[in-house]
Amino acid sequence: MEIQFEEQKANGYFNLSRLTKKAQVAMESVVPDTKDDIGRILSVRPELYLKSKDWRERGATVSGEAVATVLYINENETAVSYVRMTQIFTLDYELPSSDGELQLQIRLFPGSVQARAINPRKLSADMEINGELLVSTAGEYCVSQQLPPDCCAPVHMRSTELKSVQVTSICEKSFFVNEQLLFPEELPPVREILTKEYRFQLDDKQNVGSRLLMKGQLRTKLLYLPEEGAWPCYHEFSIPVSQLVDLGTEDAEVCEVQIVPTSDYLVLLDGVDGPQMLDLDLHALAQVRAMKTQSLTLVSDAYSNKFPCTLQCVDRNVLEQRQIRRVFLRGEERVELPDAFEELLTVYAGLGACTADQGSINLDLLCRSRDGNLFAIRRSLKLIGADTDENLFTSSFQINAVDTQIIDGYLEIGAVVEGDAVEEQSQQTRQVVTITLDEEKAYDSAFYPSLTAVWGKTESVWELAKYYHSSPESMIALNADLEAQPLFVPKSD
Repeated sequence: MEIQFEEQKANGYFNLSRLTKKAQVAMESVVPDTKDDIGRILSVRPELYLKSKDWRERGATVSGEAVATVLYINENETAVSYVRMTQIFTLDYELPSSDGELQLQIRLFPGSVQARAINPRKLSADMEINGELLVSTAGEYCVSQQLPPDCCAPVHMRSTELKSVQVTSICEKSFFVNEQLLFPEELPPVREILTKEYRFQLDDKQNVGSRLLMKGQLRTKLLYLPEEGAWPCYHEFSIPVSQLVDLGTEDAEVCEVQIVPTSDYLVLLDGVDGPQMLDLDLHALAQVRAMKTQSLTLVSDAYSNKFPCTLQCVDRNVLEQRQIRRVFLRGEERVELPDAFEELLTVYAGLGACTADQGSINLDLLCRSRDGNLFAIRRSLKLIGADTDENLFTSSFQINAVDTQIIDGYLEIGAVVEGDAVEEQSQQTRQVVTITLDEEKAYDSAFYPSLTAVWGKTESVWELAKYYHSSPESMIALNADLEAQPLFVPKSD
């Protein structure tokens, strides 16, 4: 006789796999006639934009646009110029098989970026693009189990109570930010915008019914050429942002949000009797995962004192805790400066590969020599973090600070990088799905002792009851102190 448990179930999403892909993008460009000849490469500034996510039964294609802005010192070593190149790229993934609906969330970030001058009027750039695709599927999960009401066979069950973090909704929303921003009056007039870095900082996330209200800041860091000056400068804007996302469920306690830019459009506007303005139009995709903590009561073992029984079990990996916390990577280096060094003009920093415990940052230092010429120093600084927890995996990093100080002919460099790391704690548990009783080989309970005394026990009450044909309830009722010696085990059905 096969006994199937009655189960209370809930709908949710399950992670099938986290797929990583890399693509190499090669770009080449001729220097426009309006720009100076190339003397030496100074730095390469990468930008990535998501264009589409398309998937079919067994495969997915992510496409985007890669932008590489190459800064270079001109042939006369008197000024910095640039060339911007763009290239469409695709990442192809093989999806795992699933009977449920698939949901895909993508994270794009640049890897190594290099540029070289082919001749004074032509250059090339190679960019490594990393894409991390999280594949999830919709389905049901068991919340609790019990014997069916028409089950007349004597069966004893042991249940395990767990707390499980369940994903209740996966959704996304396209949105845009359109603002006209005033440059500070004390800032030199801006001639050209070279590169942009966008970072969404969400300070508040509130669940309002079946919607998520997000509030925060869009931090936009611009690298630009001033009207007067020989090298690029930085300026950062902070723009308030709020969005309302439909989750499709009210069953959510906390939401994780990942935002990727999809396109942008920037125009410099001359102010009328006032400072310059920047017309910024940024389009982005917010990818949201809503979660809640669910109590589970699962049958982990069962037996019968009347019939031999066979259990059909499955192993479940239950996510008990998931939280995002900040991690910091730090590095220092001392660089001997050449004799001709006169002044450090600016630092161009770019992230290398980073994990929760180590990483790197690439620094391009624009310097001026005593004879007034420009030159560059390039360093890759190793970063070390304090976290070595294997349960951590990182989701994003950003440069917090780069400090430089010149002391006795040496350049002291210090860098701090901060990132979001996800900490997960899971528990492996066994769940009994069905019980099959062999009614043709019933036990003869007459041979069972009515009462068994056990000394020096190391087994649990459950294990003793199962071995001596009893029940945990009967043992607890008979023994006032379960730690006493001896422990009495009565026969039970």
